Amino acid sequence: MGLPWVNWRCLRTSHAVWLKLAGADVKDAQGQMRHSRASTTLDIYQQFVPESQQRVVAKLSSLSRMVN
Repeated sequence: MGLPWVNWRCLRTSHAVWLKLAGADVKDAQGQMRHSRASTTLDIYQQFVPESQQRVVAKLSSLSRMVN
């Protein structure tokens, strides 16, 4: 991707947050992330995303589809 700040941890955290935003149960996310404990998924990887930020991301996604 050529972005210096993107690494595996960033991608894993993004994946965990997207699972949460999609409504995945913590046990399902734990399985996807292959964590032995759900607390690892919750405490380290799944971050709280305020609703206002979710709306902005949704708008950006729709904008990018219009450009492509």
